[in-house]
Amino acid sequence: VRRLEMLAQPIEKAILDVSDGQARRVVFVLPHAHVVPNTALGSLRLDIKAAEAGSALPAISVVQLPCCSYVKHSTVCGVAADVEYTDDRICCAGGHGCKRLVRVWADIAREAVE
Repeated sequence: VRRLEMLAQPIEKAILDVSDGQARRVVFVLPHAHVVPNTALGSLRLDIKAAEAGSALPAISVVQLPCCSYVKHSTVCGVAADVEYTDDRICCAGGHGCKRLVRVWADIAREAVE
């Protein structure tokens, strides 16, 4: 997939530099991620001048499939998910951390830079 960047490391250690203004959308997909979405957003590096002016920011979307104790983190930057549903097609053998909940935030860019 063109322009797809996957990192084989904890998001807390990653740096995602989108300060060049080329990115129009950044999507965080957090399947069974043992991280709070707000912490994941901390890996983004945006153009500080654009962020302060409130212009030229890429849309920032988050898809969370929370597990274990992370289900209680139901907001990103203080905003509830745009969509929340149970996906019965997610494979789940009933073991530890077995969840089928999906949460989607379409664009939390403005809230993320505040």
